[in-house]
Amino acid sequence: MFNEDLWAPNDYLAHLACVIRQADPYDHILTTNYPRPREAWCEIICPHKYFRIPANGVDVYLASQIGRWKSYGRPVQYTEGGNKGWISNYDPVKWRVAYWTAFMNESGMLLWSMSGRKTAPSDKRGGGNSNAYIGPETRQAFRVLNEFTRELPIDMRPIESGRNEEHDSIRTYGLSNGNLTVLYVHHYADHSSYFSTNRRLMVDAGPGKFSVKWIDPADGKVIPSDEGEQVGQLLRLPMPRFKIDAACRIDRID
Repeated sequence: MFNEDLWAPNDYLAHLACVIRQADPYDHILTTNYPRPREAWCEIICPHKYFRIPANGVDVYLASQIGRWKSYGRPVQYTEGGNKGWISNYDPVKWRVAYWTAFMNESGMLLWSMSGRKTAPSDKRGGGNSNAYIGPETRQAFRVLNEFTRELPIDMRPIESGRNEEHDSIRTYGLSNGNLTVLYVHHYADHSSYFSTNRRLMVDAGPGKFSVKWIDPADGKVIPSDEGEQVGQLLRLPMPRFKIDAACRIDRID
């Protein structure tokens, strides 16, 4: 109903929502921004977020915020996003991490595009632009995510993953319906060096036999990895060697 409105009273918005609902033959989803998640007429929560944080911190911030918004029991879709102020709008790694993190937390994200030019970072801590440069690297990463998620079933839900001793280096996110599990692993500790470990990643996939495929979210190329080992409810996965992030698809085959 509005964009970034802080002033309309809730009773006025409730009246406006009723008028729109009665007049709309297409039954559009009703919402407003800034979000009013406590209101009964608010059918989807649409936050905006422009980041003043580095790429390696965007996932933990988004996951915590999405969890807060989801507590109202409604879908969450970020309808604006980008960098803020003194930070350059060019940051393909940040946008990739943000999109994968949002998906793995049952949300989505749209960026406010200013793709005609790249802005330079500044030492000044104020003013500037709020937008994102969506260049070739970012568009390629979006295509990889779309290909990875296109045929996934709608009944997948977040699961526990990452029971290992690498919490000071990686963060993991997972979705599963019991027959199919997908993971996203972010090497937040150091984007400039490769992550490698002999420890296994514990995934709550349930008992059975599985096929495992790791890919690079930047370009979709397969990352070689050994098969996992099943112990009770947990699948013990060998971790592949990767630099910034990796995604995994686990299919039950028995």
